[in-house]
Amino acid sequence: MNGVIISLIAILACSCFYLLTSKNHLPKKPIWAVYSILLAVTAALFFYKIAFTISHAGFWDFGCFYLYGKVSSLGENFYSPQNFHAVFNSLQLPAFLNSSNEAYAGFIRECVNIGFPYPPPTILYFIPLGFLSFHTALIVWTFFISSFAFGCIYLIHSLFFKEYKLNGLILVSIILFTLPQTRATIFYTQTNFILLFLLLLMYKHSDKKWAGIFLAIAFFTKPYMLIFILFFIIKKN
Repeated sequence: MNGVIISLIAILACSCFYLLTSKNHLPKKPIWAVYSILLAVTAALFFYKIAFTISHAGFWDFGCFYLYGKVSSLGENFYSPQNFHAVFNSLQLPAFLNSSNEAYAGFIRECVNIGFPYPPPTILYFIPLGFLSFHTALIVWTFFISSFAFGCIYLIHSLFFKEYKLNGLILVSIILFTLPQTRATIFYTQTNFILLFLLLLMYKHSDKKWAGIFLAIAFFTKPYMLIFILFFIIKKN
């Protein structure tokens, strides 16, 4: 989906939202029809990307996550590159990843030779993957991260569009399903939806101690998230 189509869908969705929520005398049924079609199309594209990712196994970033889980599930030290090399060489990997291509060399350089690059609690995300086959783990992980997209939709709606009820929920869904970053997150099986979900929870509970817990989980998901502690410092909370 190119930028022109994405922009057109976003403009149409916002226009439908405006026409349905503003006080006008335009017929609502045709607008609802367009709005519903946009939701159906964008949702279909979102689920298609999930299916495509599962059926066309890539190795970034899931390959790293799977290797982290495999090393830890075997009870090995997951900060030791030697253990990563031993486990990596014993795995049955997708056919496209072989020693003759550039992807293999890049994976060895950026994952196997480094070991686990996160704080120890982060391994809890990946240990379950190590007990599964590569493809089964890919299916489980893809659905796991995708589920947080729906959690983000719910939180964005409840925080910013609650007064618009179904109209607001549809708008948020269309925009999130349409964003290129959404499809990239699915394709590369990244943790961005988890981070966004935690940030929204931090914002929702920013005046409660729960916010600190969500910040800690966000930090263990991606350490750079610690920068958001500035939000609480500035608020003196």
